[in-house]
Amino acid sequence: MFRRILMGFLPAFLLASQTLAVRLIHPAKTVPADITPLFEDINASMAGVSSGTAAWGDYDNDGDLDVLVTGWDDSFIPVTRLYRNDGNGLFVEVHAGLVNVLSAIGAWGDYDNDGDLDILLAGWIEQLTSTTAKVYRNDGNDVFTDINAGLVGVSCSSGGWGDYDNDGDLDILLAGGFADVNSTKIYRNDGNGVFTDINAPLVGVHGLSAVWGDYDNDGDLDILYNGCTQDWCWAKTTRLYRNDGSNIFTEISTGLPDIEGTVAWGDYDNDGDLDILLAGGYQSPQIYKNEAGAFVYTGALLMPASQYNSIAWGDYDNDGDLDILLTGWSDAIIPITIIYRNDGGNLFTDINAPLPGVVFASAVWGDYDNDGDLDILLAGATDPFQTHPITKIFRNNTPNPNTPPTAPASLAAAVAGSSVTLSWNAAGDGQTLAAGLTYNVRVGTAPGASNILSPMANNVSGYRRLPGMGNGQLGTSFVINGLADGRYYWSVQSIDTAYAGSPFATEQSFVVGQVEPEEAHITGGGWVSSPLGVYTANPNLNGKASFGFVSRVQKGAPVPEGNVEF
Repeated sequence: MFRRILMGFLPAFLLASQTLAVRLIHPAKTVPADITPLFEDINASMAGVSSGTAAWGDYDNDGDLDVLVTGWDDSFIPVTRLYRNDGNGLFVEVHAGLVNVLSAIGAWGDYDNDGDLDILLAGWIEQLTSTTAKVYRNDGNDVFTDINAGLVGVSCSSGGWGDYDNDGDLDILLAGGFADVNSTKIYRNDGNGVFTDINAPLVGVHGLSAVWGDYDNDGDLDILYNGCTQDWCWAKTTRLYRNDGSNIFTEISTGLPDIEGTVAWGDYDNDGDLDILLAGGYQSPQIYKNEAGAFVYTGALLMPASQYNSIAWGDYDNDGDLDILLTGWSDAIIPITIIYRNDGGNLFTDINAPLPGVVFASAVWGDYDNDGDLDILLAGATDPFQTHPITKIFRNNTPNPNTPPTAPASLAAAVAGSSVTLSWNAAGDGQTLAAGLTYNVRVGTAPGASNILSPMANNVSGYRRLPGMGNGQLGTSFVINGLADGRYYWSVQSIDTAYAGSPFATEQSFVVGQVEPEEAHITGGGWVSSPLGVYTANPNLNGKASFGFVSRVQKGAPVPEGNVEF
């Protein structure tokens, strides 16, 4: 069992000889003591892990990003750790009773639309004899409850949250393997903690990377993933499935190389569609430009070739375009962590950031200190045998300020049956081109609410509780299906390439179906002639007196018809 796990991570020649471990440790680049480094280790006290995941998310809604990590610790024991951000670089471990997992998914998402972030976990558990997949509901006050979602356990796994059917709640993409059986499944969120396997005909894989993204801008989430289709990874694949609605996913021929690696969506050229970053397979990282739904290799020179990667898009220098964070080991079998600056025109430059090289790692962008630039959460092994794992946060000291984008304008809603199409005009930003902005929608059944569609952001200020694209992605419209009759309230915010959110636009409302009024008012007025003698105190007065009336119709009461005398 142990050897099979390692084989998913290490080539055979390294398994045969552990004498390479010491010389392969890759120290961080250093800077002179009197110079503030661009990325500075804040020395957060966190358990080092490898072969897992790291994720930012503001689970306690206090306005700063907390940390979830999973993986192997330095004793080769699976762990899951939750750290609460208490400010000033202090991260405090929260003992939330989460299952310990390895080779795992750890993902935040508000699956029940109650305004706080829940957790999806999947991977090997305890003594590596079995796998699990669990959803934990966030009940507040650091309490997370296993909802017994009935998901199939997987290891060497990937996936995450995404509303593929546009009904307002988050569904699950979950892929991985166990006992020589690979699977790639979509679980539809049917409410009340029920997740249903839709039996989508997706090729099963393990040792993979799987992501949701609307590559064709048709308003629904498509699927991109790669990984191993056979045990020991003798065969590999990279697949793109177009979401055609009604639970139908159609495989699209892309010409992407079949590798075991990592994939990520991002609009690196700010032209309004999602491009692909692909890394692994002992090849140089590759960028494929989206040309009207076809993917064209850009020829961008990203060196060196690498394997066992983690990759992430994010605008670290606040210049309005997406840069690249990459970890893994190089073709020289040296752990690496590299930031490539996007200089435009398919040119990406290694900035020689002073970061420790890691492998079997997870590296993600997020602004933990709310100073307007993207910091780095880095968890992985500093040697190929995973005997020296780390989990570190590096503060971004860029001098370049970022300003949040403006809120979208001209909000409109078009209702058709039980569906609505929400639309707005493109927003603006001081750094990111308008075409590169993404959008985040909220919908609720009361003013200011988001119980139908959660934005995973503060409903007023727009503070993002998850660093990343919005749920509306790059479009300026959003469809929600399956709405019951009633009045709904909604708004939208814009998000730039540094994942800063605008305030939400002025809230609007729309009505689906026939809605009884909670209370209706009819008002009016007129003149009444006063003949002589009507006013008995002074019978000589005559003229006109004004009057007014208000008729209140309560919900459920019959509405009066005809003339009314006064």
